[in-house]
Amino acid sequence: DKLAELVREFPRLRQEARWVIVPGPGDPGVSSALPRPPLMPSLTESLRVALPRATFASNPARVRYRSQDLVFMREDLQSRMRRNCILPPTEIEDAPAEKAARERARAKALAREARLERNEARA
Repeated sequence: DKLAELVREFPRLRQEARWVIVPGPGDPGVSSALPRPPLMPSLTESLRVALPRATFASNPARVRYRSQDLVFMREDLQSRMRRNCILPPTEIEDAPAEKAARERARAKALAREARLERNEARA
């Protein structure tokens, strides 16, 4: 409701901008498992009225902009991956180079395993 009130103060932004609303880990929903469905219409009614050009997407969401596919995801993946480490690293003992190498390894693991599939019914 606060976002809807704020947007009403900027009519040009409200009418001309395209909005993509992606649910996050703290938003109400059916489950915290990914992919998360879009926010329920009963929760977004005032926002739908305030933002006529809004799209309520799933999490993660794929947005096609011109020739690019952009993926938006709201999740603290670093914490999730650290929780599942066999030997969790300690921040005090880590040298900056080791920490950077570990972060690169996490990013590579995400990129290697990531995929988005369309949820289309196939005939």
